[in-house]
Amino acid sequence: MRARMISILALGVVLGISLGACGSDQSDPTNQLGATQGSANDIFIENQITKDSAPACIYADPEKLVSLFNPNQQTIAPGKTGPYSISNGEFGLQINFWYWAQTPDMNHAIGTWSCPQGQCNNPDNSGGQFTMGDGCTIASTSPPVFGVGKETYVIADVSAAMQDGDCVVTIKPNQYTACVTPACCDFFAPGECSEGTQGTYAAGCTTPPP
Repeated sequence: MRARMISILALGVVLGISLGACGSDQSDPTNQLGATQGSANDIFIENQITKDSAPACIYADPEKLVSLFNPNQQTIAPGKTGPYSISNGEFGLQINFWYWAQTPDMNHAIGTWSCPQGQCNNPDNSGGQFTMGDGCTIASTSPPVFGVGKETYVIADVSAAMQDGDCVVTIKPNQYTACVTPACCDFFAPGECSEGTQGTYAAGCTTPPP
């Protein structure tokens, strides 16, 4: 199993990509972009995603399961961390397990190809954009800026509320979090993620995501 680092320039933001073998503890930030420069709001993040959230991802690093994009990628440790200054109240959240693309029509191929979003990977990490509203609320969500990764707000529950004077964004598993690819395989290595396996899920997925 090996990993390699790639740097790309996307919309003026340099993002680090860690690539590795099937089911490894890497993430692919090309499907995410956080906020632009501007006024900042401080938030804390309560990360409740654990390896038990997707038991098939046996090689996942328990300290690197969630990434924040603001606009650059940074790993979010388990538990409550912060504060993070969120420019313009916008940020991205990514879960670093491996999921099939957002919709069945996007599952036409396994691997990497050019697409309107710049680069599409299938499978991919989850991705989603979040905009904070007044009073520590999530005003809106939207799909990832890059790629076709499954929306974070579909395969996890993301909420915001004031806690002891802090604005805390909580990300926790839901009934879809465990619905990763077979053996949590990615698109870099042959094996479980082969043509024809699109739309099939790892053991432990009881409710496939919409």
